[in-house]
Amino acid sequence: MKRPPVGQVTPSPSRTRASSLLELRSKLLEAERLRQAGKLESAQNICTKLVAHYPDYVGALHTLGLIFSDSGLYQEAIPFLNRAAMHDPDNWSILTALGGAYLSVGATEMAQLTLERAKNINPSEAAVHASLGELHREQQEFDLAAAAFERACELDSGFAAALTGLGLALIHLARLPEAAKALEKSILTGPPNLNALYALANLPGHLVEMDVLSTVTAQLHQSGTSRQNVKTAYVRAAALNQRNRYSEAWEEYTAANKIELREMETAWKRQHESDLQLLERLKLSPIIPSPSSNLRDKNSSPVFILGPSRSGKTTAELLISSIPGVKRGFESSIVEKAVRLCFQDAALPLYPQLMDIPPGMEAAFRVHFFKLLITASTSSRVITITHPARIYDALRLAAVLPSAKFIMVKRNVDDVTARIFMKMYSKGHPYAYSVQSIRDYVHWYYGMMDGLTDKLPGRARTIIYEEMIAAPDRIRADLSEFCGIQATNTPIPELGNDCGCAALYPQQ
Repeated sequence: MKRPPVGQVTPSPSRTRASSLLELRSKLLEAERLRQAGKLESAQNICTKLVAHYPDYVGALHTLGLIFSDSGLYQEAIPFLNRAAMHDPDNWSILTALGGAYLSVGATEMAQLTLERAKNINPSEAAVHASLGELHREQQEFDLAAAAFERACELDSGFAAALTGLGLALIHLARLPEAAKALEKSILTGPPNLNALYALANLPGHLVEMDVLSTVTAQLHQSGTSRQNVKTAYVRAAALNQRNRYSEAWEEYTAANKIELREMETAWKRQHESDLQLLERLKLSPIIPSPSSNLRDKNSSPVFILGPSRSGKTTAELLISSIPGVKRGFESSIVEKAVRLCFQDAALPLYPQLMDIPPGMEAAFRVHFFKLLITASTSSRVITITHPARIYDALRLAAVLPSAKFIMVKRNVDDVTARIFMKMYSKGHPYAYSVQSIRDYVHWYYGMMDGLTDKLPGRARTIIYEEMIAAPDRIRADLSEFCGIQATNTPIPELGNDCGCAALYPQQ
């Protein structure tokens, strides 16, 4: 822009121009007020007109991005937030919103870069740390997530979303008393939060001071979407269960699952047919001999802990992680990330599964996998991964990763069936809404684990949940030997005991 000559006074904007600018700002403030009131369509109409006339209006671009994010339309939000950041690159608020949108569409690396930049610009803003907490939670880095949420709560003690995130992260770290306190505070501080209530209702009753049942029952009288009503029913069922009102709880779970079953039944039939075909292919697959020591990878070793949902994988991971040199990876998406990098390197369309990689790309997958593993393991000798979907590509993982080992966790079928039926899943799991389909799925999964044990001699070990609870020292010693790690005398962590839970629910 050309500067006026020295000594020349810059003229003030005309009264008409000033009035026009004030009118624009007034419209933007009205749009933001409507957005915060949940009137997203009206807010969007205002901002769309503003951006049409003023394409570089940062405030309107930012607000329009927030409106799309509030609507769950994150792909649509990103272009507007990017344009806002392009014109105002040091605005931490825009960067935080952009990072959150990236995270919601699975672009975790871009989310991390964007949120770290926001933190560097404004390290004292609670919202930035809370967004980083969500990022770390998505990446299954629960220690980092808890630290980020704790920092957010230090900066804003009444930040309900950060308190909820902290509680959820602490549950994964088995810090249950602290989790209960954080979740209770989040519910008391913020608006009704079904996720926090559900997590609180599933904690041991002696840790919870709040009357979760009364709190969620009050919400039943409030109008909501059909999905919210189903979630409310799950929370109420969990609260009844927490109070040992097992028959009533089972009735509530049954009612909620009937609604879900109507939507998932067709998907389950397709999945079950595909699963049975996979099991037959596994039976016909050749045995993969255990590699000699000089052929094994010299990096940190991955240990995949397999088992259906609610079978005790997390308990097994907690037990083995008490051995020095072992890091918990939880349900890490490291395999999916390595697959994605392979397809991107080859300039091919993305396919999400390891089974989709052509034979010539296996070496590239291995390189990407171990780069990611080294970063995740933080120099630990072993990192565990508990993602149940690894059952689908375990045989190929074994062939491509010579150092990979597999721990199979089995549990009483009645018990695992009951716990799956009582679980509220956010997505997937089409088998989870009738007792019979759950049993069919569990028997299939156990058949897959038996087949993998036969095909991977020396690299697969089956443990029984009930035996792990009864004799954790012996099981840990066996797992130490299996993983090639020196046994330890460190204390056994608190594992809980959910053996025989199905007997509480005679209706099933």
